[in-house]
Amino acid sequence: MKPLGTMVGAALLLAAGPSFGADTSGRFTMSPTDGGFVRLDTQTGAMALCTKKDADWSCADMPESADASRKRIETLESENRMLKDEMKRMDEVLGHGTTGPDGTPPKAFAMPDEKDVDKAFDYIESMIKKFRERVKKLEEQEGGAGTPL
Repeated sequence: MKPLGTMVGAALLLAAGPSFGADTSGRFTMSPTDGGFVRLDTQTGAMALCTKKDADWSCADMPESADASRKRIETLESENRMLKDEMKRMDEVLGHGTTGPDGTPPKAFAMPDEKDVDKAFDYIESMIKKFRERVKKLEEQEGGAGTPL
């Protein structure tokens, strides 16, 4: 039979629930067991056996839980490496972090100013003018048939 003090302590611990080392969102659940209780982390699935020694409580990972935690860490590290590789590849495709032919870093992207916009419109106007001239030349070669532009 268990000492009354241990049973009362475990009952108080379970009644205190979230206020004992767990956040109030219900991340941890605790179940009584011989000599203490089992703490389950509902987010990671890690389990620990919590026992009282003298006046202190301590929790130790359960072996199956440690294996599960190790596997989860390995999975997360692998995903992290893959994501970093993907970010590096995307930076290379977009030209971020590369250097120019002379070894200098690329210039930062700058929004075009009014001068740049005017230059672009002048270029477009010249292209339209050339297109109209070519169409007119073709119409003259075919004998003027068609609708003039």
